[in-house]
Amino acid sequence: GPYTGEDAAAIRHYIRNENKTKTSAFLIHLGDINSGAMARQGKLTESYYSFIRKLLTDGNKIPTYIVPGDNEWNDRPDPDVGWTHWVKHLGSLENNFSVEWKTARQKIRPENFAFSRKGTLVIGINLVGGRVHDRKEWIRRFRENNDWVQAQFSAHRKTVDAAVVCCQA
Repeated sequence: GPYTGEDAAAIRHYIRNENKTKTSAFLIHLGDINSGAMARQGKLTESYYSFIRKLLTDGNKIPTYIVPGDNEWNDRPDPDVGWTHWVKHLGSLENNFSVEWKTARQKIRPENFAFSRKGTLVIGINLVGGRVHDRKEWIRRFRENNDWVQAQFSAHRKTVDAAVVCCQA
Protein backbone atom coordinates (compact mmCIF):
# COMPACT_ATOMS: atom_id res chain seq x y z
CA GLY A 1 0.00 0.00 0.00
CA PRO A 2 -1.05 2.58 0.58
CA TYR A 3 -4.30 1.65 -1.13
CA THR A 4 -6.34 4.31 0.68
CA GLY A 5 -5.89 7.66 2.39
CA GLU A 6 -6.12 5.84 5.73
CA ASP A 7 -3.24 3.59 4.63
CA ALA A 8 -1.12 6.64 3.76
CA ALA A 9 -1.85 8.12 7.19
CA ALA A 10 -0.86 4.83 8.82
CA ILE A 11 2.44 4.79 6.91
CA ARG A 12 3.14 8.40 7.98
CA HIS A 13 2.36 7.47 11.59
CA TYR A 14 4.54 4.34 11.45
CA ILE A 15 7.51 6.20 9.94
CA ARG A 16 7.15 9.06 12.44
CA ASN A 17 7.00 6.56 15.32
CA GLU A 18 10.00 4.57 14.08
CA ASN A 19 12.03 7.77 13.75
CA LYS A 20 11.03 8.82 17.27
CA THR A 21 11.83 5.48 18.92
CA LYS A 22 14.85 4.76 16.71
CA THR A 23 14.16 1.02 16.84
CA SER A 24 14.61 0.36 13.11
CA ALA A 25 17.96 0.48 11.32
CA PHE A 26 16.24 0.41 7.92
CA LEU A 27 12.84 -0.07 6.29
CA ILE A 28 11.94 -2.05 3.17
CA HIS A 29 8.69 -1.48 1.28
CA LEU A 30 7.67 -4.65 -0.57
CA GLY A 31 5.97 -3.03 -3.53
CA ASP A 32 2.36 -2.48 -4.53
CA ILE A 33 2.21 1.24 -3.84
CA ASN A 34 -1.43 1.31 -4.99
CA SER A 35 -4.40 -0.97 -5.49
CA GLY A 36 -4.65 -3.42 -8.36
CA ALA A 37 -7.88 -1.75 -9.50
CA MET A 38 -6.14 1.62 -9.67
CA ALA A 39 -3.40 0.05 -11.80
CA ARG A 40 -5.67 -1.90 -14.16
CA GLN A 41 -7.95 1.11 -14.71
CA GLY A 42 -5.01 3.30 -15.73
CA LYS A 43 -5.56 5.73 -12.84
CA LEU A 44 -1.96 5.67 -11.65
CA THR A 45 -0.29 8.98 -12.53
CA GLU A 46 3.35 9.98 -12.31
CA SER A 47 2.47 12.35 -9.48
CA TYR A 48 1.35 9.34 -7.44
CA TYR A 49 4.84 7.79 -7.69
CA SER A 50 6.24 11.14 -6.54
CA PHE A 51 3.71 11.17 -3.67
CA ILE A 52 4.93 7.72 -2.55
CA ARG A 53 8.58 8.84 -2.65
CA LYS A 54 7.69 11.82 -0.47
CA LEU A 55 5.59 9.65 1.84
CA LEU A 56 8.58 7.35 2.40
CA THR A 57 11.24 10.07 2.66
CA ASP A 58 9.82 13.33 4.09
CA GLY A 59 10.61 13.53 7.79
CA ASN A 60 12.18 10.07 7.67
CA LYS A 61 15.81 9.53 8.70
CA ILE A 62 15.67 5.72 8.52
CA PRO A 63 17.25 4.38 5.30
CA THR A 64 14.33 3.08 3.24
CA TYR A 65 14.41 0.70 0.30
CA ILE A 66 11.66 -0.49 -2.03
CA VAL A 67 11.24 -3.38 -4.43
CA PRO A 68 8.87 -3.18 -7.42
CA GLY A 69 5.32 -4.45 -7.17
CA ASP A 70 2.95 -5.63 -9.88
CA ASN A 71 0.37 -2.92 -9.20
CA GLU A 72 2.72 -0.07 -10.09
CA TRP A 73 4.31 -1.85 -13.02
CA ASN A 74 3.22 -4.90 -14.97
CA ASP A 75 -0.50 -4.84 -14.10
CA ARG A 76 -0.89 -1.38 -15.61
CA PRO A 77 -2.28 -1.09 -19.15
CA ASP A 78 1.04 0.65 -20.00
CA PRO A 79 3.77 -1.23 -18.05
CA ASP A 80 6.64 0.62 -19.77
CA VAL A 81 5.28 3.96 -18.53
CA GLY A 82 4.84 2.52 -15.05
CA TRP A 83 8.41 1.24 -15.05
CA THR A 84 9.75 4.63 -16.16
CA HIS A 85 7.90 6.35 -13.30
CA TRP A 86 9.02 3.70 -10.79
CA VAL A 87 12.69 4.08 -11.72
CA LYS A 88 12.51 7.89 -11.70
CA HIS A 89 10.77 8.26 -8.35
CA LEU A 90 11.45 5.09 -6.37
CA GLY A 91 14.58 3.45 -7.78
CA SER A 92 17.55 3.77 -5.40
CA LEU A 93 15.25 5.27 -2.76
CA GLU A 94 17.98 4.83 -0.14
CA ASN A 95 19.98 7.61 -1.82
CA ASN A 96 17.64 10.02 0.00
CA PHE A 97 19.22 8.93 3.30
CA SER A 98 22.54 8.76 5.08
CA VAL A 99 23.39 5.06 4.99
CA GLU A 100 26.08 3.60 7.28
CA TRP A 101 26.68 0.55 5.08
CA LYS A 102 27.42 -0.02 1.42
CA THR A 103 24.47 -0.87 -0.77
CA ALA A 104 25.32 -2.93 -3.85
CA ARG A 105 23.18 -2.71 -6.96
CA GLN A 106 23.09 -5.30 -9.72
CA LYS A 107 24.53 -3.74 -12.87
CA ILE A 108 22.07 -5.42 -15.25
CA ARG A 109 19.07 -4.91 -12.89
CA PRO A 110 19.78 -1.79 -10.80
CA GLU A 111 16.48 -2.19 -8.96
CA ASN A 112 18.04 -5.24 -7.25
CA PHE A 113 20.03 -4.37 -4.16
CA ALA A 114 21.99 -5.99 -1.36
CA PHE A 115 23.67 -4.95 1.85
CA SER A 116 24.83 -6.64 5.01
CA ARG A 117 24.21 -5.39 8.50
CA LYS A 118 25.17 -7.01 11.80
CA GLY A 119 25.73 -10.44 10.27
CA THR A 120 22.62 -10.46 8.11
CA LEU A 121 22.59 -10.18 4.34
CA VAL A 122 19.57 -8.32 2.96
CA ILE A 123 18.76 -8.77 -0.72
CA GLY A 124 16.00 -7.07 -2.70
CA ILE A 125 14.95 -8.41 -6.09
CA ASN A 126 12.45 -7.54 -8.80
CA LEU A 127 10.10 -10.50 -8.52
CA VAL A 128 6.52 -9.30 -8.90
CA GLY A 129 3.18 -11.05 -9.04
CA GLY A 130 0.46 -10.18 -11.48
CA ARG A 131 0.28 -10.57 -15.21
CA VAL A 132 3.18 -11.63 -17.40
CA HIS A 133 3.28 -8.86 -19.99
CA ASP A 134 6.46 -10.09 -21.71
CA ARG A 135 7.35 -13.78 -21.30
CA LYS A 136 10.95 -13.39 -22.56
CA GLU A 137 11.59 -10.49 -20.16
CA TRP A 138 9.99 -12.43 -17.31
CA ILE A 139 12.25 -15.46 -17.87
CA ARG A 140 15.37 -13.29 -18.30
CA ARG A 141 14.56 -11.27 -15.14
CA PHE A 142 14.02 -14.46 -13.14
CA ARG A 143 17.43 -15.77 -14.28
CA GLU A 144 19.10 -12.42 -13.49
CA ASN A 145 17.46 -12.32 -10.05
CA ASN A 146 18.73 -15.83 -9.37
CA ASP A 147 22.24 -14.84 -10.49
CA TRP A 148 22.13 -11.82 -8.14
CA VAL A 149 21.02 -13.85 -5.14
CA GLN A 150 23.66 -16.52 -5.81
CA ALA A 151 26.39 -13.89 -6.28
CA GLN A 152 25.46 -12.21 -3.00
CA PHE A 153 25.38 -15.52 -1.12
CA SER A 154 28.83 -16.34 -2.51
CA ALA A 155 30.28 -12.90 -1.78
CA HIS A 156 29.01 -12.81 1.82
CA ARG A 157 29.07 -16.46 2.87
CA LYS A 158 32.00 -15.97 5.26
CA THR A 159 30.74 -12.72 6.83
CA VAL A 160 27.03 -13.30 7.53
CA ASP A 161 25.02 -15.82 9.51
CA ALA A 162 21.62 -15.17 7.98
CA ALA A 163 20.01 -13.79 4.84
CA VAL A 164 16.68 -12.24 3.95
CA VAL A 165 15.49 -12.02 0.35
CA CYS A 166 12.84 -9.34 -0.18
CA CYS A 167 10.47 -9.31 -3.13
CA GLN A 168 6.87 -8.47 -3.84
CA ALA A 169 5.62 -11.85 -5.10
